[in-house]
Amino acid sequence: MAHSCVSYEGYNILRHRLVLSTGTGKPGKIRTNDDIRGLRGTTLYFQTGLLYGGAVEHDCSLQRFIGYYLEAMLALAPFMKNPLKAVLRGFGLSLIAEMTNGTNLSAEMASNPPGQGTPILPEELGKNCANLLLEEIYRGGCVDSINLSLALLYMTLGQQDVSKVLLGPLSLYTIEFLRHLRSFFQTVFKIEALKPEEDGKGGEKVLMTCVGLGSTNLSKTLK
Repeated sequence: MAHSCVSYEGYNILRHRLVLSTGTGKPGKIRTNDDIRGLRGTTLYFQTGLLYGGAVEHDCSLQRFIGYYLEAMLALAPFMKNPLKAVLRGFGLSLIAEMTNGTNLSAEMASNPPGQGTPILPEELGKNCANLLLEEIYRGGCVDSINLSLALLYMTLGQQDVSKVLLGPLSLYTIEFLRHLRSFFQTVFKIEALKPEEDGKGGEKVLMTCVGLGSTNLSKTLK
């Protein structure tokens, strides 16, 4: 059965749009009105096929931390016909804080590629990444900002039951991703802001609730 095309204006969170299009099998069309080298607007039409999985090797850009690539792969891996085996090449730093409530919060940072931008010493990179981790701890919640969209996607695709997760303040990026989940899956989250007296630590918290779709990996049944 053919899927209707999901259309967007602008190239914001392009990576997530491609992931959701691939996961749902719905073709996507993205148009930007920016003038690029004399061209008035650009249109990208994307249509996916089967998710075969298997061995994948990719040279990661040094301008992105490793989680940028892993997030998209983890979002699609559960729905591939074969187990995904990935080899990613790149350089950066990942820090993880194990909280007393049993959750893990992380922060990542990559150095500038040689000849691009201001060189950064390893010590400075570590200090900056540590500051990002402290910010994640202050934000609180059960999921760090790097993996918010992945957690929300798994809740959407999970069992046909109520799922809840406690998060820190929602960024504009996350709010836009929630709109995309509604466009592709017709899933709407209930968002409850916690009062200060309910959680007196760190930044503001929100409780996210949705009912999963009960998605299954049909690709594994194909021979």
